[in-house]
Amino acid sequence: MSENRAIAISVPKIVPSESGARLVATVEAPGRPPYDLWYEVGEEYAPFLTAERVDAFVAGLLLYAMAKGLDIVSACPISERLHYQLSMHQIPGVSRFISRYRPIALNMPTDARPLSQGSAVGMGMSCGVDSFYTFLKHFECEPAGFRPTHLTSFNVGAHGDSGGEPARLLFRDRAEIVRAFAAEKGLQFAWVDSNLSEFLRMDFVQTYTFRTLSAALALQKLFRVYYYSSGTTLDTFRLEVETCAPYDLLTVHCLTTDTLRFYSTGLNARRIEKTAYIADSPDAQKWLNVCTDLPTNCGDCLKCRRTMMALHVLGALDRFSAVFDVARFRRNYAEYAADYLFAPDYKYVGEIRALMREKGIRIPLRAYPRGWRIKLRRAARRVLGRRTPLGRPLWKLRRRFLSK
Repeated sequence: MSENRAIAISVPKIVPSESGARLVATVEAPGRPPYDLWYEVGEEYAPFLTAERVDAFVAGLLLYAMAKGLDIVSACPISERLHYQLSMHQIPGVSRFISRYRPIALNMPTDARPLSQGSAVGMGMSCGVDSFYTFLKHFECEPAGFRPTHLTSFNVGAHGDSGGEPARLLFRDRAEIVRAFAAEKGLQFAWVDSNLSEFLRMDFVQTYTFRTLSAALALQKLFRVYYYSSGTTLDTFRLEVETCAPYDLLTVHCLTTDTLRFYSTGLNARRIEKTAYIADSPDAQKWLNVCTDLPTNCGDCLKCRRTMMALHVLGALDRFSAVFDVARFRRNYAEYAADYLFAPDYKYVGEIRALMREKGIRIPLRAYPRGWRIKLRRAARRVLGRRTPLGRPLWKLRRRFLSK
């Protein structure tokens, strides 16, 4: 492929910033102006930024390049093991079974020389169910060399798919919560801010494993081990375009380098099992934070509702009164049950309903009218949505009528 059909990444450099330091590389992609892509850290972590390799940038841009059918070129070397794993396993596998992504080449020198080896063991800590499960499993695990030393918070899309200042403000608020939790547990805290999301303009759920681990690769001179908390289980492994989570195991393996070893954690437990595991933890009861929309739990978003519903069915919700408005949940239980339990395509509904049947917990009768209205609306959208064969002509007629 000619270089005008490629993404070119300049040799990364480290530059000072207001908050610390940035690892920066200029990215040139067809049809777009040159873009200075950066990963920013606090001053104390500046010595660990990895400018000797283009690894972080390749990982962050990989699915974008594959979606556009663009090779990636750079004069900066990529870690030899990373090049091999992506070129021989990740790229051929994903492009073979997901039609949106095309096979591409990584045209850059490789380097097998070891980087300065960090000793830190890191893990992403959102204080959600998956990350709390990982934390509790590893905080006092054996051997001791695999216990976390650093909790991290990355701004690469979880706080807003397309980035921008609102996402950055939300990231900073949430990062302070993780910082406080890390301090309470006697651990170090590291944050990474980035403008990767602003460049990608892709759905976060389609790309988040790559985005998250790219930020860790920016600090691969710090970390020896890094835990990535998976939201799926081994039996659901598959390659699909809507979300990259079901093939986390492949991605985490292929993004590992000789310097930094990634592990996908929690693959052996379903979400309801993870929730049950953390329910007895005083740490989780004080710090659990699952909200989609606000720095702390709003009680209204999908994640808040499903977590409260799971804790209620487990008989553990009262223990979490410090982080959820339990009284409000009890007053509006029928509404909560209708909004979550009657949407079968929501994640983890089946697990919660199965546990309700097992424990003999009935959905309140008052939830059914609202629940069936929800079911009918969702069924109508599936048939008559803007992008469905039946829905497209109806939406065109609607636009024509409203434009008169």
